[in-house]
Amino acid sequence: MKISLAEGIIIRNLISKRIQELISERDQVAFVTVPKGEEYDRPDRKVEDVTLDLEKTHAQYMKLDMLIHEANIRHSIKWKDNEYSIVAAIDLAKRLRGELYSMKHFAKSQKQKYASSYGSDTMMVTYAQFEPSDYRKKAEKLERQVNRLSSLIEAKNHEVELEFVEAKYYMES
Repeated sequence: MKISLAEGIIIRNLISKRIQELISERDQVAFVTVPKGEEYDRPDRKVEDVTLDLEKTHAQYMKLDMLIHEANIRHSIKWKDNEYSIVAAIDLAKRLRGELYSMKHFAKSQKQKYASSYGSDTMMVTYAQFEPSDYRKKAEKLERQVNRLSSLIEAKNHEVELEFVEAKYYMES
């Protein structure tokens, strides 16, 4: 079954949740506590059955995870006259968002900030060594750029196809 890279990422998250559910189920069916001497109903599924399902689900996760990683390396995005693999573009977007956070912080700063020193009558003045309004403009420009990069990544995630037969267990076609 062919799925987009974006769908693959969603399915990988669903498989991860399923793994957690199976781990929880196995923990529940592994032990039965009843008063001594009393009869009890065995759980519907055996520990071995849940473990087998867990192993199959782990294998599906690993297969899909490998397909996603391969696609993220093999496919690229053109941005600012450069070609970036999807994984490199994602890393670049993260770094740019970090820089954007700093720029926005500087943009909100005051040119001069007055504060009294604790336990002293001395007035302290902090002087910004930059122009906050310049950083506001830089932040606005960088935000538009990083939004564009994120949009290109998202579009590529919908364009790239993966062959993952097991997708049928997690979504209808």
